[in-house]
Amino acid sequence: MTGILLAAVAAVVVGSGDFLGGLAGRRTEPWSVVGTGFLAGTVVMSLIAAMVGGQPTAADLGWGAASGAGGAAGVYLLYRGFSRAPMGVVSPLAAVLGGLVPASAGLLTGDAVSVTMALGMGIGLVAIILVSWVPVAVSEAVWVGVRHGIGAGLGFGFLLLFLARAGRDAGLWPVLVSRAASFAILALASGILGRSLFVSRKALVPALAAGVLTVLGNAGYVLALNLGSLAPVSIVYSLFPASTVVLAWLVFRERLRPGQAVGVGLALLGTALITVG
Repeated sequence: MTGILLAAVAAVVVGSGDFLGGLAGRRTEPWSVVGTGFLAGTVVMSLIAAMVGGQPTAADLGWGAASGAGGAAGVYLLYRGFSRAPMGVVSPLAAVLGGLVPASAGLLTGDAVSVTMALGMGIGLVAIILVSWVPVAVSEAVWVGVRHGIGAGLGFGFLLLFLARAGRDAGLWPVLVSRAASFAILALASGILGRSLFVSRKALVPALAAGVLTVLGNAGYVLALNLGSLAPVSIVYSLFPASTVVLAWLVFRERLRPGQAVGVGLALLGTALITVG
């Protein structure tokens, strides 16, 4: 249960970071928000990883580097989606898919499945359909949110799956390598595309805070895996849109269509049932 509680706390931290990243992305180009956040996260995690210690193998660091590719794609698509569509559409889709990828892998490799957990995963799939289904009359912005949410969810799914492959004796070094790899990928792409890697002053504070909070959430996820199994921990961690959606409602007064609101509720209910199961 300690691992589940730690995963829940990590979810709140990541969701809050995602909201701040989305806020920064509405003030400037999301690409530079991600770059600034990745750099801040790398610096902070280097200090934390050194304090926690650990004995990572080359394979552990390799899995961390591989997860960085998923993290770079996931965070960029999430923030870009936040800047162009309602957060309440992008975030739940990213969460459900991000949780289902590692959870499915955990189930295939031996994690036990109760009836409640299976019901929760089924509800999660229904939530994806409800949140994703858009009538013709709905604006293009919602379609943009759906596409970005799906892309971000797949990126996060592989981020979490690859981080889970690192050994328990590796400490938080795989998280550091993951974030450093994400920053390196974005820096390389920035050089090729001629895009700015860092934000202007007006978006600096939320971009830095987003980078620090999201990497702390990743660290909490890895520590939670040391205390629990992959399937339930990854699904609980995917509850992160709860804080994102609440903050978006409080700050931006975002509203969803009834069907989408039901989909968001089912996404949270599904992950809660999997946790109980």
